[in-house]
Amino acid sequence: MSAVPSLSPADRDALVDLARRAVAARLGAGAEPETVAAGALLEPRGAFVALEVAGALRGFVGTLAAAGPLATTVAAAARRACADDPRFAPLRAEELASLRVRIAVVGRRRALRAPSDVEPGRDGVSGSTCRRHACCRSYPLRWDALHARAGRR
Repeated sequence: MSAVPSLSPADRDALVDLARRAVAARLGAGAEPETVAAGALLEPRGAFVALEVAGALRGFVGTLAAAGPLATTVAAAARRACADDPRFAPLRAEELASLRVRIAVVGRRRALRAPSDVEPGRDGVSGSTCRRHACCRSYPLRWDALHARAGRR
């Protein structure tokens, strides 16, 4: 996969806010957000949403497929991550105040020519065989700088 598509700070803020509102709505603590978007947020992209509470991962859901606008993909992944990730107990509304949202946007896929083409921490790798598909992305997500200010992590 190529590097994360370029998003403005405003686009990044909008995605994190959208994910937070989608989680709140799924937990019955807010209205369902409108996924009105413009520019890069309308581009078809896959994305992954990681939800953390008190430093612990509580949900991680996403898709490699670019099935619709990035904003729609992020909202759907956030809703699933908070309640449908079978590895974790569903989030509770009282955990929203300490929720940290991290988002990884999937770039366009490209063929890998050599292992040196992969930059750990930036690139993800997906592969498939006849019946199985696997994806590996270095964690932590590369959007550490997305929301460095307090309360937006």
